[in-house]
Amino acid sequence: MTNLIKQSFDEEINLKLRTLNLIHWTAVFGQFFAVVIAYFYFEISFSIYFCIFLILLSVILNVLVSIFYPLTKILNYNETFFILVFDLLQLVGLLFLTGGLTNPFSVLILAPLVIAATYLDLKRIIIITLIAIISLNFLAFFLFSIRERCTRY
Repeated sequence: MTNLIKQSFDEEINLKLRTLNLIHWTAVFGQFFAVVIAYFYFEISFSIYFCIFLILLSVILNVLVSIFYPLTKILNYNETFFILVFDLLQLVGLLFLTGGLTNPFSVLILAPLVIAATYLDLKRIIIITLIAIISLNFLAFFLFSIRERCTRY
């Protein structure tokens, strides 16, 4: 039994870093343009600086991963799991700052879950699903009320 657990800990899956990195860059550009358009064009009031900071964290992760690992690297379960948890928590942070579950982009929480269900083992799928459920419950009750804390310039 312990050999099976150790094997799944180190086992590589059929997911290349290049694929996950391209998904990240697409998400970064989409998030950036959505935040900028919502703030400047639609004049929705939220803290754009905090949102840009969260998006910048994702950019930093992409750049660091690209520097330290070849893009042809095949990821193992743990690497994929931690990247997906980061994506999930970053998206929850953006939703927290921009309206919680009333934000139409809240459905994107399913993206890391779908990737996890496709590539990860059952234990990690359950953990990331529980993180998503806890995050959704948090977003259902709390959101950053920007009108009370900040004023728009």
